[in-house]
Amino acid sequence: MTRRQSNKSCYCCALIVMSFLIIPIHFSRTVYCLDNYNANYVYQKISNGRPLTIKNTSASYHDGEAEWTILGAVQENELVNQEKEEWSVGDNPFEVVVIKDCFSDKAILPYSNIIHNSAISKSLDIKTSPGLYSSASFVLRSGEGALEDVHITVSDLHGNGEDSVIRAENVDIRGVKCWYQSGLNLRRTIHDKKRLTPELLLHDLNLVKVDHTYKVNLIRNLKTIRDAEKLLPFSIPAKSNQQIWITVHTPADVHPGKFSSVIMVSFTIADKKYTTTLKLNAEVIPSRLANPPIEYALFYLAYYDPMENSPVSRFKNGVQILAELKDMREHGLTNVAFNHRCTFSKDGEPHFSNLEPVVRLFREAGFSTKRFLYVDWQMSGWDNAILYRKKISRLKDLVSRYGFEELLVYNKDEQPYESLIQYRNTFKIAHELGVKNFVATDRSTAMNMRGLLDYAILPRDTPLRGLNLEDGGNLVLNGDMKIPLEQKGAGWISSNKNLFFIERDRLVKKRGEYAYFAQTLPIREGNTYILEYTVLKGHGSLPDMGLFLAAGGGSCVDKDIPMPTTKGVHQICFTSNGNRRLRIGASSRAEFELSNIRVREVTEHGKENSPMIIPWAYNDPQAGMELPGTYVHAYGESIVHDGYKGVCNFTYQSGGCWDDWGDQEWRPHCMTYATVGAPISTIQWEAWREAINRAMHAVSQ
Repeated sequence: MTRRQSNKSCYCCALIVMSFLIIPIHFSRTVYCLDNYNANYVYQKISNGRPLTIKNTSASYHDGEAEWTILGAVQENELVNQEKEEWSVGDNPFEVVVIKDCFSDKAILPYSNIIHNSAISKSLDIKTSPGLYSSASFVLRSGEGALEDVHITVSDLHGNGEDSVIRAENVDIRGVKCWYQSGLNLRRTIHDKKRLTPELLLHDLNLVKVDHTYKVNLIRNLKTIRDAEKLLPFSIPAKSNQQIWITVHTPADVHPGKFSSVIMVSFTIADKKYTTTLKLNAEVIPSRLANPPIEYALFYLAYYDPMENSPVSRFKNGVQILAELKDMREHGLTNVAFNHRCTFSKDGEPHFSNLEPVVRLFREAGFSTKRFLYVDWQMSGWDNAILYRKKISRLKDLVSRYGFEELLVYNKDEQPYESLIQYRNTFKIAHELGVKNFVATDRSTAMNMRGLLDYAILPRDTPLRGLNLEDGGNLVLNGDMKIPLEQKGAGWISSNKNLFFIERDRLVKKRGEYAYFAQTLPIREGNTYILEYTVLKGHGSLPDMGLFLAAGGGSCVDKDIPMPTTKGVHQICFTSNGNRRLRIGASSRAEFELSNIRVREVTEHGKENSPMIIPWAYNDPQAGMELPGTYVHAYGESIVHDGYKGVCNFTYQSGGCWDDWGDQEWRPHCMTYATVGAPISTIQWEAWREAINRAMHAVSQ
């Protein structure tokens, strides 16, 4: 099952005649359950009788000052989000609470009466290093009356010395916008429910309005959307929360020390003016790292089109691409995997005229020239050695002219070994031209592609032990059984977890019924392997106590091969039938404990299989989920400790970005939202930067 978002959306449309309008409404069999008449009713109510333009999953109208696009009316089922009857602000006109860790998966919603991970405090404290961006957050809460004309300003951060200062222009203040999204998972299921979620970080909080009566979003001037450059005044309804996000950029030339400034918040309640302040404290510590310890990249689907000027993920002009590349660099990325649709002229010449401007912009954005990541999802010319060789040769010449030391070419996306090996010739051509290959795949396929594949982008939960056979050639993911069955990356699949399970670093079988234990391994057809294991507790090797390498179910053997269960170390030899699953079966009366399961190849690998594979990570989760804490945990210091040498997740933006209902199979993967200028950030994008910061600090200590 692919993890990529399809390039095309499939819509089921119906025609509804209402008054004199013919209105097409999107209806999905997968997640959207609002009938067409009700969707139209929502559009009519919100537009208040103004002329409507309805297209697929959205409707738009003009109120005389701006055009508003309505999104979300095509989905009826929703999580129940009800305002609390009691409001903890009490008799106070307002309250300010500081968020201890703003990178949490606990959502802060407008009506959240209990704000997790918060404290009533008069100061925001951050720890940072020269050159880094660091975040802090607080929540402004209204009481019985609305807060009108809210202004928030910040002064310079001053240190101990006269010249020790971080200017106020290095402090960015934004409001966190909660809006409706179609679910949490990126791939849709029938159980998805529309949910109010904090995501957008806006200078102009009125750029997106939320109608809580009909549970929809209204986007102002979507076709030409761009955010303000600084935080604009805003209002907070009575008994509501507004989260504020602070980002401090510490200049690279600032000396370590302690800095402080004042954040001033002013507003009116029932025409009475109020002012409150917070102290912003920044501790700047020395940092021995100028760059992240591993490669951090995202796939970037933008396709250069100088005539384009719309807020979508695919087609962008140079101004948009440069703004987004600078944004990626500022958020800690060390590289970008560029999408390109390579075509050929009649005489077989590859066209790179729309890629070269992107290469120039990439250099202008300040990225390193250590390596260039090239992605052609269609693998244009792969089945014609002459065309493919010319394509890769011209591509190498292009990036070399711009100073890049190394070129990585993406192969066929997310394929099992049996499919990926069909592209063997493309891997070899790249190597002959001094180019390296990278692709997203699974651990077993990567190991089988050794010698052809240089960089394997593996699911984040993949254990790396044994990937390059450094432990003596064991192909088994967790042969020592130290990874429990339920833990991510265990690899093993049990047919009965109650009777056949991992416990205390042992594979345990209890009496009761037949069960099997299986794991997909890098096993190749016709090669000979030795299965070795240690019996710690057993009952002999009688047939009715049977333990065996089992056939069937995708097993690598055609017939059952008995396995002794007397105490001690045992070995059996088998030749693979072409399937890749090691399947260990046990009869109903079998009862034993095993450990140290090893599978090593006897057949000579040959020179093709000796080079090392460099592991990068992606997925678990893919980019774009509104879970900041999850990204910090998965892609921060833990990814360095787990042995990964890079990250290349999918993706910076995908789909129509703003319309969470635009594709009936996938939600858009959005770390940022496209505009006609600079992108709009999200809490998950700031969390991605924080993950990189923590990885840097982890290796510098």
